Amino acid sequence: RTPFTVTEVIAALARQGTITRDGDHRWLLRSGRSAAGAAVIVAAAIERAAGNRLAGLPSRWRNVLGLLALLGRPAQPALLAAASTTDRRTVLDTLEGLGSAGLASPGPQGWVVSHDLFRQAVTAALRPAETARSHALLATALRQCGADPAEAASHLAAGGDNDEAALAYTAAARGQLERICDREAARLAGSGLSLDPPAHTRAALLEVRGEARRRGGQLTAARADFTAALDSLDDPASRSRVLAQLAILDARTADPVRGSELAELGIAEAGDQPAALGQALAAAAIIDLADGNLARARYRVRRAARLLDRAGDSRGSARLLYWRAMECFIGGRLRDAAGQLDRLAHLPVSHGEVLRLWSPRASRGHALAFLGRAGEGLSEIDETLAWARAARHPAVEAECLWRRAEALAILGQAAEAIESAEQSADIAARIGHAEWTAAAHRGLGIACEAAGLPGRAESAYRHSLQAAEAIPFFRAWAAARLGAFLARQGRPDEASPHVHAALAGVTPPTRPEARWAHAELLASQGDGEACRAAAAAALDQAQNDGYLILVPRLHELAGR
Repeated sequence: RTPFTVTEVIAALARQGTITRDGDHRWLLRSGRSAAGAAVIVAAAIERAAGNRLAGLPSRWRNVLGLLALLGRPAQPALLAAASTTDRRTVLDTLEGLGSAGLASPGPQGWVVSHDLFRQAVTAALRPAETARSHALLATALRQCGADPAEAASHLAAGGDNDEAALAYTAAARGQLERICDREAARLAGSGLSLDPPAHTRAALLEVRGEARRRGGQLTAARADFTAALDSLDDPASRSRVLAQLAILDARTADPVRGSELAELGIAEAGDQPAALGQALAAAAIIDLADGNLARARYRVRRAARLLDRAGDSRGSARLLYWRAMECFIGGRLRDAAGQLDRLAHLPVSHGEVLRLWSPRASRGHALAFLGRAGEGLSEIDETLAWARAARHPAVEAECLWRRAEALAILGQAAEAIESAEQSADIAARIGHAEWTAAAHRGLGIACEAAGLPGRAESAYRHSLQAAEAIPFFRAWAAARLGAFLARQGRPDEASPHVHAALAGVTPPTRPEARWAHAELLASQGDGEACRAAAAAALDQAQNDGYLILVPRLHELAGR
């Protein structure tokens, strides 16, 4: 079924030499023509008939029909009026005429060309210059009507305006990134990059694709995109922003030392630009948290807050909100951390920026578990885990799984805790995430201890310590667990160096476990008086800090 009569199609077939008349009543395929290709033959005839029909249409009808065909989806009269640079009444009259001629039809979403074959024929019949002009007009109209910038970008590219198309793809990709539609953001960024855009636009597209890939667990590809973006930039403020992003990525997933160095470069590149310098200082302060350099972190945050307030920068401010919440956690103030993380999880800040860091709700669930509220904490973590899986964010999924393993172990669900920790370790290894690899094996060790599997527990703790070699926070945490485990196994000589390494750790959250491990070491050495004193001091500190999961065991060691 097409908008052409049988007579028109037969005439087109005859003109292209496909059929010939046999007497007065029958049409036959010419010799050498295959009936098997009938569909192709008829489609070609329809295209020819369309060309003949279009040639006889008024120019106004032809223009609107061409716009409809190139748009390829239902169109409202307002959009067609904007694209045809005429008023809506004229467009409505034109559409009515096209409808009466069977060339276009209205529907619930708008007007369309009456048949797909005819739409293809209309686009084929347009002259190249006419096609390019129509695409350009559609792109302008789509922008005026607030349509998806990706659709406008495709028409700009089809019209030959590659530079404007790349800019539109950048806006579209950023929009998808903010909606946490990372695969679509990466695809749109790739479409823009394929147009060989100017350096600054290229850098913006690479930055978007790098962030989409980072959240999708493609960490090596993300680093490559951020590094390529830097190579395309000569503006110091823009370079500083990308350096800050790359610094957080490296510090959190691969090499904390390199991450810290990149943050310093970002600060230097920013110069006296308040927004860029504020963002770079905030990123550096976040990296300082994991290094345990709280004094420098606080100084940098104070400077960053003043600069970002002056610049009115909400993205950088989101980093500060995150820093304040995690400073409570890293600072060992778990009750304050639970409250701050809850507020951060519900604040209308840039969700994408928070995702560059930790998941605040999963971190809060872990804090609640330490506070002796493991059931509540597990619910928080599971909620975030379900979201991470739906969003296909493997780094957040791995984080939730290792935090979940520790909460489950506290609740006595050892088998499920082991499964959760193993899943976390598998994901972290696959995406190359150093922090979560260390954390997952620590969680696995805790779960195996709870299940009464000492051999597996020791292996997991040693693996955690090895993975955390360059990460002070997780290294001290792993050392405390391994030291306490070896002490309880009656191996004080092996436990001692790990316990003292944990005690030397500079991050406050690791201190309760380090003090507990020290008490376990003293008990295994048979020094009851020193053990009771150390355990009593550790007990008081754990209760003050809110690290309540250790309280029952410390009570035993203190003889209370």
